[in-house]
Amino acid sequence: MIAQLATGALALFQEHRYLDASDIHLATKLAWLAGEKRELPILLAAFTSKALQSGSACLDLGILREQIEAVSEDAVPLADEAWPTAEEALAAVEDSPLVVSQPHPLHLEGRLLYFERYWLVEREVHDRLKALLQPRGCEPGGANLDSIAAALAEIFGTDYEPQQRQAAALAALSRLTVVTGGPGSGKTYTIARVLATLLAAEPELRVALAAPTGKAAARVKESLVAAASSLPARHFERIESLEAKTIHRLLGSKFGRFDNNASHPLPYDMVVIDEASMVALPLMAALLEALPPNGSLVLVGDPDQLTPVEAGAVLADIVELPLEIPGLEPALEKLSLEPSGALVHLPGNHRSGGTRIDEAARAVQLFDAAGLEAALGDDVILLEPGADALAELQARVLESALPMLQAGEAGDVDAALAALKRHQLLCAHREGPAGVAWWVRQVHTWIASVHRFNPSGFYPGEPLLYTVNSPDLGLFNGDTGVVVDMGGELMACFPGREPLSVHLLSEVVNAFAMTVHKAQGSQFSGVTLILPPAGSPLLTHELLYTALTRAESSVVMYGERESLLKAATTKAVRASGLGAKPKV
Repeated sequence: MIAQLATGALALFQEHRYLDASDIHLATKLAWLAGEKRELPILLAAFTSKALQSGSACLDLGILREQIEAVSEDAVPLADEAWPTAEEALAAVEDSPLVVSQPHPLHLEGRLLYFERYWLVEREVHDRLKALLQPRGCEPGGANLDSIAAALAEIFGTDYEPQQRQAAALAALSRLTVVTGGPGSGKTYTIARVLATLLAAEPELRVALAAPTGKAAARVKESLVAAASSLPARHFERIESLEAKTIHRLLGSKFGRFDNNASHPLPYDMVVIDEASMVALPLMAALLEALPPNGSLVLVGDPDQLTPVEAGAVLADIVELPLEIPGLEPALEKLSLEPSGALVHLPGNHRSGGTRIDEAARAVQLFDAAGLEAALGDDVILLEPGADALAELQARVLESALPMLQAGEAGDVDAALAALKRHQLLCAHREGPAGVAWWVRQVHTWIASVHRFNPSGFYPGEPLLYTVNSPDLGLFNGDTGVVVDMGGELMACFPGREPLSVHLLSEVVNAFAMTVHKAQGSQFSGVTLILPPAGSPLLTHELLYTALTRAESSVVMYGERESLLKAATTKAVRASGLGAKPKV
């Protein structure tokens, strides 16, 4: 869509595809309301809109050009002189009615330009996190050191990693605990023991378990039960009884509002959030607001993964903050633990440790292109485009697709769902030659060359990705399933749910290919990543790391070596002030 009335710099940046019509319409409307007529402040308001829609909480005037270029996929480069310098941008907005009028739609903090609403949300998150940096008091149900020590001894014995015991003790002693680590580092195993410790020390503790998406919630419950299976029966039963919900469902989301808030806090003493890297800034604000006055929060996640599609990179910001908890040292010393802030990082990878996948992921974490190249081998393969590479990719895709189709046609739900977990084709883009839509069509072409089927509608063996939250169906955004022919009727089968007619599904897409973002919170035996061209702004270290760590046994990357090395060394540009606010 084109903003027809755009002129001057707005028209130029729209013509070169750095701005969308929505950015320009919003900026010009705000300028009209505030009485701003100068071109540069209006352009900066449009850039702030672009930044927000691309996942940043604000526009960083110090790296304005880098930030906008990094999120403009199809832009036609502009000459240097077309871009305002940091000094020009700052001078233009310091006295702009957009910033100084009352009410003002924009807020300037240092060199960061926000929409006022998002500045207020970010400040609220900062202040509420700061308020959580305190020991858990002697409120009703609060644990004492003797009961914590006894619980730690019972749950851990002598067979544990120090960080796991530290995490359990911190969760019992403080109102904020942040547990981080890569895939396979033992986060779920640790959280199972954190919960067992807490429930042993405080039997009446009310615990909520949640994750950002339905798929992540289902997976954390499944993984948590498996991780707790080696615990004594009474602890296993308590953990098994916990219901994992989406954060939206936990907060009671209705028509864009939440039932639970500061006036009606959650009825829990402790909330545990898994996959916290996927939590956007506004949702984190709503969650923190809904915590009861003496409530505690445990955040679990991998800050190196892709940040949310929406604004904010909250977990990545949090781990950069000094999270000291005053007055905690005596309690930790009595429990024979080292002094510690609220952050516990779990090292290592127990799932793929020692494999080339682990080596490759570590290299990407360190922005080490040479280390990534050295990790290429049997488990981590780069297929550079060509006839032979495409044939190898085709064989890899059909190896899992054909059994899924055959199981779907035979009515074998278990076999179809097992095939679904065997392999996943991942893309950075939705559209274009490196995008999801193109590759779904390519997979259909490959299947049609060896198997008779009709892809014009739902078909047996079709993998499905649900794209909205439908609590009435028990399905949530990100859930994956398979179409199965059950007695002549096509049914959608999702893990852990009763089959339902495909005609009840209104918001579902084919999942032979999906974006890396949509794959977060999932694991597959094998993964194939379609690398976009080296010029793609989506080609970042976070994207590559997330894709690599979705795989348990093998990864194939299809694309140019230049693209791979660029991804390994390019950090996503996202602006946020959460980590730059006064030290918490």
